[in-house]
Amino acid sequence: MAAGRTGVTDSAHDLDAGRVRHFGPHYVHQVTNTGLQAAVSVHVYTPGLAWMNRYEIADGALRRTGTERAGVDW
Repeated sequence: MAAGRTGVTDSAHDLDAGRVRHFGPHYVHQVTNTGLQAAVSVHVYTPGLAWMNRYEIADGALRRTGTERAGVDW
């Protein structure tokens, strides 16, 4: 979410096995398996992450709930 923006745009995309979804650095995503079979999600970041933020949506706004550091928290 860009600085100064308070709204959140929500969208959903169904991905079949083998599909890839690309997006840039300003996207926050949540992955949910709604199927009956087990699913695997592989996230690849380049450059590699040194830290990762966690967020929640509250009252239509994105709020950071924490930050994790690579090699320390995961």
